[in-house]
Amino acid sequence: MFWQAFWAGRKVNAKQKESSTKSFSEQMFIQTNPILFPENLLTYCIWLDFAFSTLTCKHSRDMWETLQGVVTNSGWLFAAENLVVVCDRPTKILLDEDNQIHGEGESAIEFSDDFACYANHGSFLPKKYASIHTDQWQPQWIIEEESSEIQRLIGFEIGAVRLCQELPMTEIGSLQEYTLLKLDNVDVKIQYILQRFEPESNNVYAAFVHLRNAPIEEAMQYINTEIPSETFPILNDSIEEAIRYANQNVSSEQFPLPDESH
Repeated sequence: MFWQAFWAGRKVNAKQKESSTKSFSEQMFIQTNPILFPENLLTYCIWLDFAFSTLTCKHSRDMWETLQGVVTNSGWLFAAENLVVVCDRPTKILLDEDNQIHGEGESAIEFSDDFACYANHGSFLPKKYASIHTDQWQPQWIIEEESSEIQRLIGFEIGAVRLCQELPMTEIGSLQEYTLLKLDNVDVKIQYILQRFEPESNNVYAAFVHLRNAPIEEAMQYINTEIPSETFPILNDSIEEAIRYANQNVSSEQFPLPDESH
C-alpha cells in the first residue's frame, strides 16, 4: 500500500512540473513498462519456497537466491526487454498516527541519492512549504499559491481563527455574535469563514463553511452540523424569546434586541 500511495503522490507532483523535465524516451519507458512492486511477488515466493523446501522440486539455486534478494532488498522494478531498472528502498520513511506519509518540517521520504519527498498527513507538498514546521506556516502563502489543492491544505493546517486575524477579509453579513467572512481568490472550501465572538469569555471561534449563496443563517446551520453545537449554537425561537424577555424584564441596555434589518 505504501508504494502505491507514494507513486500516486509522485504522479501528482509530476503534473506540477513542466513536461520538458522528462525526455520523450523517458516518458515512453515509464508508460510502456509498468512498475513492478516487490511486495506483489511475495505470494509467488511463498509458494516457490514451499515447492523447493518441502516438495523438493528441482530449481536453479542461483535464480532462486536472486529472486529472494530482489524481493527482500529492492524497491520498484521497471522491467523491459533485456533490461531491468531496480530502485533502491528509501532510507527514511515518516508516518503520522494514522499511518499517513508525513514529515513535520522535514522530508517524509528520503533515498540514498538524497532524493526526497515532502508530505503533510498523506498529501504531497512542495519543499518550500513542507520543510518548514507547520507552526511557522504563513497565511500569506494562501494568497500567493496558485494550486487550489495546496491552498486548501495550508488553510486547514493554519486554521480559520488565525486566517481571520492575519488576512484581509470581506464581511458578507452578521447576526448577533456571528460574522460571515469571505477570502477572495482562494479555493472554495476555505473561501467562507464563520466567526463567532463569545462576550462572556472573550473567546473567538471560527470555522470554514462551504456555501452556495452564503446567507448567514445557512452558514450557522452548516457549521452546527460539523462542529459541536455548544460552540456554534443555532439561533432559534427559544433564544430569541429569551432575548426579548431579558430586554423587557432585566435591562434593555444589557440585553438590546438584535437589529432585525441584518
